[in-house]
Amino acid sequence: WKIERHGFASLKGGLELTYQRMVEAMDAAIADENAAELHEWRKHTKYHWHHVSLFGRAAPELLGGHRDLLDTLGEVLGDHHNLHVLRQSLAAQPGPLGARDVDAVATVITRQQSQLAGRAFALGRQLTAEKPGALRRRFGQLWQLLPRKAE
Repeated sequence: WKIERHGFASLKGGLELTYQRMVEAMDAAIADENAAELHEWRKHTKYHWHHVSLFGRAAPELLGGHRDLLDTLGEVLGDHHNLHVLRQSLAAQPGPLGARDVDAVATVITRQQSQLAGRAFALGRQLTAEKPGALRRRFGQLWQLLPRKAE
């Protein structure tokens, strides 16, 4: 890779874009709560987590909680996806389970996914309360806190 810019300029566009995409993916998941939308939201949450992690040394006390919440959100969305995969697997190959047992497990999965989605939406609203431009400006200020190399 050849990076043409230096300093915060090399990161700010990607930071704002991944955050904006996370917000949009969350909005899509809220509008149409299904496994595919929540999984897409999880991917964009992970991308934003990586950007936040790049800034960890700038303000660990300020960003540590934000990064931890992103991690928690990713785990909650991952659990939701894992339950989706389990439901699909049981439907395709129930093994020794009968139809009633598969239906009973599917009911429990649905209930658990609903709880996970509710928790994810609550976390997501906290993590996306800031407008993308405001987030970019805030991180630009935090960039200034990073130690400079001796010249």
